[in-house]
Amino acid sequence: MFFSKQNNFIFGLLSELWQQLKVSIKSLQKSITEDADRYKTDERLKALHDITEGSVSCQDDTITQLALQIQYTFENTIQQLKTDLTPCLLRMDRIENSNEQIRAPFFTLLFGLAIFSINMICKWCSNENIELVLPSVWIFTLLSIIYWSSIWIAFCFRSMKEQREEKTKRPSSFWSKIDERCNWLLGSTIKIILCGGVALIILRASNNYIVNIPVLWQFTLVVCVLLLSICIIGICRLIWCSVKGKYSPMHVLGHIAAFIVYSTILGFIYNDCGYNACDILFFNYNALNGCVIFFALVNSIIFPFILPHFKYRKPYNETMSELRNNREKLNNAINLFNDDFNMWSRRKVISDLEKEKAQKQKEKASKD
Repeated sequence: MFFSKQNNFIFGLLSELWQQLKVSIKSLQKSITEDADRYKTDERLKALHDITEGSVSCQDDTITQLALQIQYTFENTIQQLKTDLTPCLLRMDRIENSNEQIRAPFFTLLFGLAIFSINMICKWCSNENIELVLPSVWIFTLLSIIYWSSIWIAFCFRSMKEQREEKTKRPSSFWSKIDERCNWLLGSTIKIILCGGVALIILRASNNYIVNIPVLWQFTLVVCVLLLSICIIGICRLIWCSVKGKYSPMHVLGHIAAFIVYSTILGFIYNDCGYNACDILFFNYNALNGCVIFFALVNSIIFPFILPHFKYRKPYNETMSELRNNREKLNNAINLFNDDFNMWSRRKVISDLEKEKAQKQKEKASKD
């Protein structure tokens, strides 16, 4: 369910909807192509070809020029109606191959298990120990929300054309060197120590400043100090990493483990030198429960279904709009061709009758 798209309910539902959209596009394209091809072999168009190519003699240059104009206008319109579905289908396939809609419920499951485990442990602890744990739970929840908000934003705005080689050359090289020199465990440890150390040093150094500013500013400053550094590193890593849309189960497991460790460390730092600036939030049980439930519902059900489908419909709507315009242009071209051909036929008949009449008069005059 969390590792294979074939057994995933959300992806199975999305796949059925997406296949219907593809069938609609291909069906409309096929209908336009068949109608256009049928008129390419129409006897009336062939008659115009015979006149313009000289297969059928026509002594009236006006009739020939008019036939050429009607033929060119119709064939040129038909030629412009060709729509290449490859870019659209390619964008759709890339969205189908992305796995955020599978990894998000997997992360949420692990997140829920972690919260449940903490809740069970807290039932055996005293109130004082619970108050020491709550800041870590809040930080863990906030990190999870920020992490998946960044992933979903990257998913929505990620370029499907992947034309960023020049912009990403230096940053990707920088991150590649870090990945080569540090394994996952060492890299995570360095980031946790670095960000935790930065938070501890700033909070210690700003002791006199924090206690003398308004409560709201205390709250904002402490939250930023605790979360900003790790969020900046994570977002930069996400922007220039090469695994966007191809997140592995180990990637999810690694982040949930890192969040638990990092939030535990930050919880201790806050309890030691947070100056109670965030107590109004960290000790609000109702707010914590609501935040956990909100994240679980949004990240496991709502976003994995709505965002991929919304993004999938964008190339579909663009292509269907173009195909509908082509259908309208084809219908207008066919109606115009029918009217022009009828007008040309009448003028040709009149021209032939006038020539026949002039020929008879000429023959009569020669006999006299």
